[in-house]
Amino acid sequence: MQLKFLFFLVFFGGVTHAQTAISGSLDVSDENSTAQKIYLYKLDLESLKNPGSAQEVAWVAPARDGSFVFQSKYFSDQDAIYQLALGGPSILTKSKPFILSKQDSIAFETESESLTSYSTSNLADKEWRRLKDFQRKLQQADLAQLESDAQRKGYIKDSLRILIVKLIGIQELEAKN
Repeated sequence: MQLKFLFFLVFFGGVTHAQTAISGSLDVSDENSTAQKIYLYKLDLESLKNPGSAQEVAWVAPARDGSFVFQSKYFSDQDAIYQLALGGPSILTKSKPFILSKQDSIAFETESESLTSYSTSNLADKEWRRLKDFQRKLQQADLAQLESDAQRKGYIKDSLRILIVKLIGIQELEAKN
């Protein structure tokens, strides 16, 4: 299945490049997801911290088979940060923010959780995802180091208490002699 999708992208990628910027498919077994609209939001750096300030760009209703498409006319010529959201007045699912321009394309893969996995042609987005992965791994390493330090701290504290007891015992023995 993935091989067919890859072949399709390579073979028809040049033809659809100028027309379709975002494509994807929702899980049709989940009736809630196919009954909702998919919204495209443009984010600025402040919107990443406060999602309520995102600017709605467009929306589409998924087809019966769950597929959806956003045309490249909705995107700027320069790289910008966007996000998809599935739902009506209350958002059911949001995608991760991604970077895209009019010249790029992005394909969301069908899986059990909608809008979570995608492939893109935008180099800035690829680097941004690598940076986010690096930050996540760094935070995990920091947490592991803090856990290790906490364990060592307890061990050192216990060792010092034992040493103090031994020193007090030696001091009392010397005082008796």
